[in-house]
Amino acid sequence: LFHIIFPAAEPTTTTTTAAATTATTAATATTATARTTSTTISTAATARCNCSVVGSADPASCDVTSGQCDCLAGYTGLVCDQCVAGYHPNITNGECVLCGCNATGAANFHCDSTGRCRCKVGVSGLKCDQCRLGHHGFSEAGCQHCQCSNHSTTCDYHTGFCWNCTGNTKGRHCEECRDEFYRRPQAGPAADCKRCPCSMVTSTGSCHTGNVS
Repeated sequence: LFHIIFPAAEPTTTTTTAAATTATTAATATTATARTTSTTISTAATARCNCSVVGSADPASCDVTSGQCDCLAGYTGLVCDQCVAGYHPNITNGECVLCGCNATGAANFHCDSTGRCRCKVGVSGLKCDQCRLGHHGFSEAGCQHCQCSNHSTTCDYHTGFCWNCTGNTKGRHCEECRDEFYRRPQAGPAADCKRCPCSMVTSTGSCHTGNVS
């Protein structure tokens, strides 16, 4: 008698199921990795912002690539923590405040940390809005020295008319002699005026420079 032995059938169903399980596991791992990477990028972007609460429009928002924050007017810097030119930091709260330099008297629109502007020649004031003592004629060119023939250091800020002339002088520039005083013809306006050598009994007390020796 002969016995015919047939080969056993391969476990097709079991093999297919195992392969599907392996593929599903790999796909799940890939998805998890993608989620982790996305979370890491998002967290890193948030950490980079750190925008100034005072100087930025939204402290929690910045460019995802550069980390640049959206600055308010007057602020600059990556996180909006610096003042732009023309502004200065308030020493009390750190806010950037407009310099407010006078357009006529200031050399430019910049100021130092105290808000003091840089003035043109002869100009003074925190914002450069007036003439210095001894100057007049506030204008785009600055202020001019008072021209008082060395007999005064002060004059009207607007007209330049000299005040408190000394040396017995008077006039817009202290260039004339007061009544009863004279100056020799060869003497310049910077020279003091002397009292007329006239008799107070037989004259008016006044004299003419051409008659005085």
